Parts: sequence; structure tokens; C-alpha cells
Amino acid sequence: MRKILFICTGNTCRSPMAAALFNRLAAQEGPGCGFSATSAGLSATEGEAASTNAVLAMKDYGCDLSAHGAHELDPADMQEAFLVLTMSINHKQYINSRFSGTYRNVYALKEYVYGISEDVKDPFGGSLQVYRQCAEEIAEAVGSLFEKVKKS
Repeated sequence: MRKILFICTGNTCRSPMAAALFNRLAAQEGPGCGFSATSAGLSATEGEAASTNAVLAMKDYGCDLSAHGAHELDPADMQEAFLVLTMSINHKQYINSRFSGTYRNVYALKEYVYGISEDVKDPFGGSLQVYRQCAEEIAEAVGSLFEKVKKS
């Protein structure tokens, strides 16, 4: 099973939403899909719950984040990942500096999927509508990502 690791700052909004959306697509594809996703944060508080609005926004997609507990990125996460996708260019740059460029499959999500240098906007502290917009942005990118990795 090839793992995709999604990374954001606190692992309470964007990266768990991306992992949940990816895993939903993988489950729909069936057991032979060969991919799964996890998430971590660069500055996460271990075990912190997903933000309430992230949980609510994900219900629109049939994903349940209510049991999510934040996880801080560690070297083992990086070693297990086939592909590391960050929510921002700054996250990618931080990982490359922190891990001394050891891992070559590190990209910002939109960079990998669309070939553009653009961040997924952080909804932290925003209204439910802001989270829904973020979820939509992530869902579109993750849908394209899923099709791309299936071909690899």
C-alpha cells in the first residue's frame, strides 16, 4: 500500500480534510486501489481534535473527522510516505530545510496536481462557509490527484 501524506500547520483543518477526501475516493475504488492517505502538522498538538467547522464541512462529502486527533510530523511519517503533499509552499520549504532535502517526493498540493505555485487557503478561525469553500478547493485538487496517482 502506497501512502500519501498530507501536511498543514496544526493538523486540525486542511490536511485531515485532504486525507479524508482521498481515503473516501480510495474506498470507492475498492481494495485493489493500492493507495491510502494520512495527515500530519508541522506544529500540531498531539491528539487535538479537528476543528468543529472542518468536521461539519466534511459531512457534506460523507467524511467523518469527529474522531480525528492531530499528529505532529516526524521522520517516520516521511519515510513511510510515497508522496508528501503540503497545503502551502512554505510548508514544503520548511520540510525541505528540516529534513535536509532527504525526501524528494515533497510538493505543495496544487504544485503537484496543477503545476502552479499556489497555497490552499487556511480556513483556521473562519466561518463554516469559509471551511466549506476550503473543502471544495481541496476536494477538487484531491479528485485530480487521485486520478493522477492511479495512473502512476
